[in-house]
Amino acid sequence: MNRVIGAVGAIASTTGFAVASLGGSASAAVSCSEESYGQTAIFQFLENGSGAHDTGLDVPGPAANETLTVVSSTWTTYDYLDPESSPSRAEQNELNERVSLAVGGTQVGGLSTDLADSTEQGAPTDWSSGITSGSFGGAGSSVAGGSISLRHSSLFGFDDSANSFIVKSFSLTLERCLTTVETTTTTVAPTTTTPGVTTTIPAVTTTSVGAGAPTTTVAVTTTSVASAAPTTTIGTGSLPSTGGQMTLPLMLAALAGLTGTALLVVRRRPS
Repeated sequence: MNRVIGAVGAIASTTGFAVASLGGSASAAVSCSEESYGQTAIFQFLENGSGAHDTGLDVPGPAANETLTVVSSTWTTYDYLDPESSPSRAEQNELNERVSLAVGGTQVGGLSTDLADSTEQGAPTDWSSGITSGSFGGAGSSVAGGSISLRHSSLFGFDDSANSFIVKSFSLTLERCLTTVETTTTTVAPTTTTPGVTTTIPAVTTTSVGAGAPTTTVAVTTTSVASAAPTTTIGTGSLPSTGGQMTLPLMLAALAGLTGTALLVVRRRPS
């Protein structure tokens, strides 16, 4: 009796996963632009207490990550009277014909300088101060935006005289800078490694118990094809030649048959 000893193969699957690695670096990029504001032949301060003059100009406030810085600020002022009028500017001797600049209520720099009242102070005549220009200062200071206004010196306590004058022009240049944080990120794409599925099926061995070396048996499949019922045909004539000497055996068989028949007849006769 043969016993079939077989082993079932093991199927294993291994999946590997690599976690993405993220790295980054940040750098700041600053972009700046200049903005200019100004007017010419603005107004005349007639006397002390004339207060602030709203120019009608507005500076947009800085957005997030923006700064607004003063680059420069200038002024031009003058004053004059009709020639030969009395009293002359020299006789009035106004001491603080001065103006300041503000953005959103915040003063930029300081006050302008006082105008000359007489030829002794440098005026072209005792009735005209001549045109004087200068800088308010304040370069590098920050402003928060808002309306631009000019303020008479009397607002700062200089009300010792009439201090009337004309502001011919002013200018304000601002630098608006935007700081952009640029982040560079390096991403290592996740990698999934799936080794191929390996199936191991050992050979099936048939062992002949009590016999010699193991043998491997291969099953044979037999396919039967149905046919018609068998038919027996008795032929006539001589037997087909098979290549053998069949004459003598046939004669002996015939003689034996006759002899048997004769004996059977004799045995059946009554005594």
